[in-house]
Amino acid sequence: MPETSLSFISGDRPPVITQQPASLAVGIGTNASFAVVASSTAPLSYHWQRNQADLADGSPYSGVLADTLTISGAYAAQAGAYRCVVSNTIGSVTSEEATLQVLSPDFNGDGYVDMIDFSHLQLCQGTTKEAGLGSCSDADLNHDDAVNTLDVSKFAGCLNGDSTHFVPGCLTIP
Repeated sequence: MPETSLSFISGDRPPVITQQPASLAVGIGTNASFAVVASSTAPLSYHWQRNQADLADGSPYSGVLADTLTISGAYAAQAGAYRCVVSNTIGSVTSEEATLQVLSPDFNGDGYVDMIDFSHLQLCQGTTKEAGLGSCSDADLNHDDAVNTLDVSKFAGCLNGDSTHFVPGCLTIP
């Protein structure tokens, strides 16, 4: 009799994911969490992956072997596709991928939030996801699928000129 048939006789079942992790967009330097919900008759184990590679607990990741993964102080390096492999003694199942987008008002990546970045925001003003944000998706700082005065307000909370690096987490300013 095959091994899996014996396990079904004992009542154990392979894991089933009942809630997939959701994609997130967070401001640079803020925390992000992904969660997965699974069920089974046998004890479950979890292992999170980023871009299909196993993660290890340690800054910035915690909960790598749990149902909830937390990324502390997310930066561009943590952006990517996250998924969780859920296992038990019978088998394993992999969740759908959830994307982490890390939003930054430093559109040109020079470390400063200045008038050069503001010109990009101005050019994108009035665009929406439906109108094809394309290269303006980074200007949607509050992730509401529109570049508008709400994004300008968020940007203003990060504006610092060309001599001081911007403060991580400044996008949490209303």
